[in-house]
Amino acid sequence: MLAVDITSFAFAFNRTLGLLEKHERLHKMRRTLIGLQLGKKLNLSENEQKKIFLYSLINNLQNELSAQIAEIIFIAGKVAEFLRGRNVCIFTKNKMKRYFLNEYLSVFPKTPAVLVLFELMEEDAFWFNLEEDFLFLDILKLAMGWNDLLILTEPEIKKVFGLLTRLIDGKDISTRMHSERVALIALKIGEELKIPAETLKIIEIAGLLHDIGKVAIPAKILNKPGKLSENEFLLVKSHPFYTYKLFEMVRGLEEAAKWAGYHHEKLDGSGYPFKIKKEGLDLEARIIQVADITAALTEDRSYRNSLKKEQVVSILRSESRNNKIDSDIAELTIKLLLEGRI
Repeated sequence: MLAVDITSFAFAFNRTLGLLEKHERLHKMRRTLIGLQLGKKLNLSENEQKKIFLYSLINNLQNELSAQIAEIIFIAGKVAEFLRGRNVCIFTKNKMKRYFLNEYLSVFPKTPAVLVLFELMEEDAFWFNLEEDFLFLDILKLAMGWNDLLILTEPEIKKVFGLLTRLIDGKDISTRMHSERVALIALKIGEELKIPAETLKIIEIAGLLHDIGKVAIPAKILNKPGKLSENEFLLVKSHPFYTYKLFEMVRGLEEAAKWAGYHHEKLDGSGYPFKIKKEGLDLEARIIQVADITAALTEDRSYRNSLKKEQVVSILRSESRNNKIDSDIAELTIKLLLEGRI
């Protein structure tokens, strides 16, 4: 039975989130936790809490948000802004209360969200919770509606990775739903190869999380419309490394971390970031490689439309002939593609 320790997972993600944007990481995470605490006090639904999670972390207030959720994120952002550069958050308590009483309420109305914030600010634990070490653990539990959950079983794992892939989709606008398609294609390949059901579950998780390392890449680079500079491309190439490092120490995800982290490796050792050759690549890692290439080629991107099936077949066979990807998996994928099954 697939199971993951929630604490080790949350701590791992806490270290990686915004790794190359450290000055923004604490601000975004504090804004997210405060917003989720406000949402819980206001009895928002799990779906509304997930919206607070997503739009707080990706710094994006979109039209689809209700006025109440937009206000919650705005207020949470005001509090987080006061905490920039501060390690001991409770020292700002009185200053924060004065600001909201004397300045904020002179401009904005006294809504239920504001009243709840005043309640929260009276709790010492509210301030201590905003210290760095435990932020993402509390964020994850609030966003997913978990209370005392310690172990993630398969349904919860899929739920949380579904949420995290939406976070990546929000950050990298060119790859919407990409991870879900990689997972689906990888599953289809695995089923055709008669891979055991328990291993298929891990393959699906690896497909879902293979691009999670992009949380470490600045959004302005991921969404740059023109050609990347040499240094920018080096940063983009780091994302599978961060995917691997993020999950390699999480109990229950060791294999998924390896298969996901190797999705840009090549059989001849010309891939990245580890330069692993054929002998070091498990069958499952090769499946994720081909699934990722196939998904990317058959999706619209900001710089091109999706390719026709004949073009995809040509590219997969070329990669196979040049010893980049597994030929058997490539041919099986081509068969599934031409049959309309992926």
